[in-house]
Amino acid sequence: MKDRLQAIVDQVLALKGSWPAPYFGMLKQAVRANVPADARILEIGPGSTPCFRHAEFPNATLVDYFATAELVLHYQNDYKENVAAEQFETIDYVCKDGDVEAVLPPGSRFDLIFSSHNLEHQHDLLAHLRSLERLLAPGGALILIAPDKRCTFDALRLPSQTVEVLQAHLSGRRSPFAHNVFAAFANSIVLNPVRAVRAEDPLEMTQDLKTAYLRFMEAQAGTGDFVDFHNWVFTPESLNIILVELLLLGKTRLYATWTSDTYGNEFMLMLTALDGMPADKLDPAIESQLAEKRLGYYRALTFGGGFGIY
Repeated sequence: MKDRLQAIVDQVLALKGSWPAPYFGMLKQAVRANVPADARILEIGPGSTPCFRHAEFPNATLVDYFATAELVLHYQNDYKENVAAEQFETIDYVCKDGDVEAVLPPGSRFDLIFSSHNLEHQHDLLAHLRSLERLLAPGGALILIAPDKRCTFDALRLPSQTVEVLQAHLSGRRSPFAHNVFAAFANSIVLNPVRAVRAEDPLEMTQDLKTAYLRFMEAQAGTGDFVDFHNWVFTPESLNIILVELLLLGKTRLYATWTSDTYGNEFMLMLTALDGMPADKLDPAIESQLAEKRLGYYRALTFGGGFGIY
């Protein structure tokens, strides 16, 4: 897989010179074009735009929050999108709580785990990452595509922090924190027709503050209907900070080997597991390197000069 991962990187880097371009979906295309057809693949949350179809990738396993028929209805009823049924791929397993490993046959291992726009919806982000880590075959890769909050309706929200990830895990979260519910409703903005966030555009909130407060109180009391929103919000720098800090704290062995700039509204990370090394006993050289990276990400997040937006 190593040479194929580099081919993905090269194809993504080539996007920089192609502006103006319809960047939406280009990262996913770069992944699909460079993965061997016989690879053992796990795709999480394919929705209406699966990256891997069974006909082309016979060893692909697709997991989603909804079964196939429910997924079609979800897009029609919740997103108001009338997507043709044939655009969906058959979902192999349904996972409701982010613990993907628990719904798969025992001993399942994958050369590639691909997850696009799913990380931000997890309730217990750490448990989800640990589940994916255990499903990686030796030498396997985890590729994540996540929305950059600066380029979405979450632009006014503050990036999620590691302490929130730890709190969610220790409390065994099965629902969003009330403060995240408030932020999602109080700080969500209306995007212009090209789904971009531009400084010259007028700001318009999608909800009024009192509605956000009512949603907050419902979440605090554990009542209210299910609402799909971004439980976590990231920039490339802030997500890398979370991943590095979880690794330094011995909570995962997932190591980000490469992060792309933001294209359209999304960015890509490639991760691998530090095989043969206990999570709580990092090699001193790796620990020192990670500590330096952590400071670099904080500097970029605070003062700028980090990953670009295209």
